[in-house]
Amino acid sequence: MKQRLSLLLSLLYCTLSQDIFLKPAIAQVIPDRTTNTTVDVNENNFTINQGDRAGSNLFHSFSDFSVPTNGAAFFNNAADIVNIFSRVTGGNISNIDGLLGANGTANLFLINPAGIIFGEGARLNIGGSFFGSTAEGITFPDGEFNATELDNPPLITINAPIGLNFRDNPAAITNQSVAKNSIGEVVGLEVTPGKNLTLVGGELNFETGKITARGGDIELGGLSAAGTVTFNNNGSLSWSEDVAQADVNLTNASNVDVSGTGGGSITINARNLNLEAGDFGSSFIRAGITADSTSAETQAGDISINVTDNVTVDGSSIINSVNPGAVGDAGDVTITTGSLSLINGGQVDASSFGQGNAGSVEITATDTIIIDGEDLDGIPSAVNSLVNSEAVGDGGNVTITTGSFSLINGGQVDANNFGQGNAGSVEITATDTIIIEDENSVGDAGNLRGGANGAPNQVTPRVVGGAGNIIFQTFPIFPITIDFPNSNSLIPAFIIPSDTKIPMNLIESEQTFALACQSDRSFDKLSGLTIKGKGTIPPGPTEPFDSDILLLDKQTTDIKPIKTSMGDIYPARGIIKTEDGKIILTTYPTDQIKTRTPHIALNCGFNP
Repeated sequence: MKQRLSLLLSLLYCTLSQDIFLKPAIAQVIPDRTTNTTVDVNENNFTINQGDRAGSNLFHSFSDFSVPTNGAAFFNNAADIVNIFSRVTGGNISNIDGLLGANGTANLFLINPAGIIFGEGARLNIGGSFFGSTAEGITFPDGEFNATELDNPPLITINAPIGLNFRDNPAAITNQSVAKNSIGEVVGLEVTPGKNLTLVGGELNFETGKITARGGDIELGGLSAAGTVTFNNNGSLSWSEDVAQADVNLTNASNVDVSGTGGGSITINARNLNLEAGDFGSSFIRAGITADSTSAETQAGDISINVTDNVTVDGSSIINSVNPGAVGDAGDVTITTGSLSLINGGQVDASSFGQGNAGSVEITATDTIIIDGEDLDGIPSAVNSLVNSEAVGDGGNVTITTGSFSLINGGQVDANNFGQGNAGSVEITATDTIIIEDENSVGDAGNLRGGANGAPNQVTPRVVGGAGNIIFQTFPIFPITIDFPNSNSLIPAFIIPSDTKIPMNLIESEQTFALACQSDRSFDKLSGLTIKGKGTIPPGPTEPFDSDILLLDKQTTDIKPIKTSMGDIYPARGIIKTEDGKIILTTYPTDQIKTRTPHIALNCGFNP
């Protein structure tokens, strides 16, 4: 009898446990009675009334705040309210899979230190900006509207907020929204054009999630420990150097988009930033000018990424561009990080496909930058600032500063102009090493390109404008290694160690290249340039090739002339070493260069 009773009690406990612990949470919006908030419920729709008003600020407090699929939570505020501050105090995650709305042009703040999940159906219908955070409280000059300290009455103030205060181990924000707008575009969480959208967690995890602020500003960031982030006068955030940051992850076709008819900036502050492709496609961080822009005065905003550890772009893209058919100038992309990896077709791009200038790309990485490989469709990992064919405008500059730089397996750095306008410049500075090679001997070596229509300092008839410069610079004691195992590698004609620039006008080849020496010649180490494969340069700007440099083997490649206003130019693709030691460059393929013996200039290190 006791065994039977024990069995029945066990079964009852299991049934109750499953009902209590496994049943999905019921979406609900419940006031916690610390403010005068009331909620009218009509099935899955919640109308939020009253609250506590101070000037143009309105305060609400909830014990639970979740919105079911196809449901709505609507803040029924007065039309003259500027800011709605709402906190969630009950310790439960806010699951939002429906509509958040408000009257007029009020900005909506939602804080829940337990966490926020925006589901696939989450969307916004507000006239102002949206701020979502897992901060413990919103700070004001005269106190804090806190979601965890409920012993005292909440702060109700007429002042503007000055910051967000986080406790230890801030909770994550997850975005899965793939909501559509009125014309069927998948936009996710979208604010009115020109307004801002800010998400600040712990970790930010976009799981196929999308956010959109056409011509507005998007700011993303996370904290991994207690700290404070402050508001600037324009509503953007300031991050102190001593704040411990968390990761921002965009995976499986996630999208952050501010492109529009002008303006639109993206700012990300994180420990690590990860963009990854998935089953649904690539992930994007996107700014720039859309096709409905018709004014030449239109200027896109910038993308600014500040990451303490690593930025990884895997089969995805960070883009600030002028779209096809658009008129206006692209903004810039600035990345400051410890390390940057562009892999499997990952790209950082500030190009123009319409009528307007491309933006510039500036990347600073204290440790390493790796641009490696291509995706399954052959799109290379790349840093680009291009003016594409049929586009009109000037190219931007690509500036890379790092410890070690690697361009391998078909990776690309490109500041080209294939349309009408001037090309940009590429400058790469490394405190350690620069390596450009095909380390697996499969596919192409890395490509570094600059100039008009892909030719260094040459302008073809269909391209209007000048070519730009390509600069390699390392500190004196560190080497540059170039490896060209394949005949179609594009770098050999461009290699310049140290701070030597290619002139803007077409000149004689013997004046084009110079091997720079260290300024302190008493130093016991020399700068080095190591070239492997088919590429080489003269030992000095006015000296011919030394015949001892080259040994020859077989190769087969066809070449077409480059048309210029000065006549046809045939890039040399063949080299002949005669019996009397002369070197002849040919327009047809000859033998492959296997090895070279060094030619050492005075006080310079040159290792062919």
